[in-house]
Amino acid sequence: MSATLLLASTPGHAEDIGRKACFADAKLLCPAAVHAFNRKAAEACLFEKIAQTTPHCRDTILLIHEQRLRKNSKPNNR
Repeated sequence: MSATLLLASTPGHAEDIGRKACFADAKLLCPAAVHAFNRKAAEACLFEKIAQTTPHCRDTILLIHEQRLRKNSKPNNR
C-alpha cells in the first residue's frame, strides 16, 4: 500500500494530501480557480482534466472521490 493511501485514511486528511499533491497541477490546468481561491472549482476542474494530471495527483483525486462516494452512500443515523 502506498504512503498516500496510508496517510489518506480519513477524508479530511485526504483533502490535505490532495491539496499538496495537486497544487502544481491546479496552477497549470485550472489557473482561474486557483487565482480565485475557489477550492471546489479547482477540484472540479482537476477531475474534468484528470487525464492531464500527474500520476500522484491523479491517484489522490481518485482516492478522495472514492471516499466521498462511500461517505455519501452511507445512510444517516439520525
